[in-house]
Amino acid sequence: MTNDPKTYPIPEARVTGSDRVVKNLIDRIHNSELKVGQRLPSEEKLCEEFGSSRTVVREALQQLKAMGVVRSRSGSGTYVTEGQLAQVGDSLQLYSARADNFEVWKELLDLRSLIETESVRRLAGQGNPATLSPVWEALETMRQSTGDIEKFALADIAFHEGIVKASGNELFATVHRSVIPIALRFAQATYTSLGQVEENLAGHQKIFDALMRRDTEEAAKQMQEHLANSSKNIEKIFEQKQNS
Repeated sequence: MTNDPKTYPIPEARVTGSDRVVKNLIDRIHNSELKVGQRLPSEEKLCEEFGSSRTVVREALQQLKAMGVVRSRSGSGTYVTEGQLAQVGDSLQLYSARADNFEVWKELLDLRSLIETESVRRLAGQGNPATLSPVWEALETMRQSTGDIEKFALADIAFHEGIVKASGNELFATVHRSVIPIALRFAQATYTSLGQVEENLAGHQKIFDALMRRDTEEAAKQMQEHLANSSKNIEKIFEQKQNS
């Protein structure tokens, strides 16, 4: 995967003046030299410290704000933030929305597999039928919508999202939510190009049956197999596009 230029660590040859300032300040935050709620040195002091122009320092601070690392208080200065999950999700959603080649799609599907396999295992172990209600409703919608690809695909995504939400891990839910746009593209492309509706429905049924039995390992196994099949289908679709 190609790293965004503003993602660290980055090769030294590509480090700009503002990148150097950003990396240094992030390292200091990670090392607790700068703590949450602490005010950063003034722009003037940062310029002196890094031997940089005010333009370079301001660009670095703008990058840090965009990353959610710091925030400005009017008339007071710039402070280290606690960080927010929403910003993590926003960045990943933007990245996934731009995905246009198989390798990126495959990596995002791998990410889904890690999150959903652990989520379904945890959910099966909870033994609380009430948490399965959104998952069951999504499965029923899928069953009633086999002739409507768009509705079926939306219910497919709701099924998986319901599992992750019900597992109770907020970070899982935030990251998973951010890849929903590309997950929907996965589903629609698969159903349109390969006609996998009935096979897909059967796979979801196996996952749900394992959840109802509270069989943690079987639920995880069925989820892994389902998403592995999805990966193979996506590869077939890309091959078809290349050969057309």
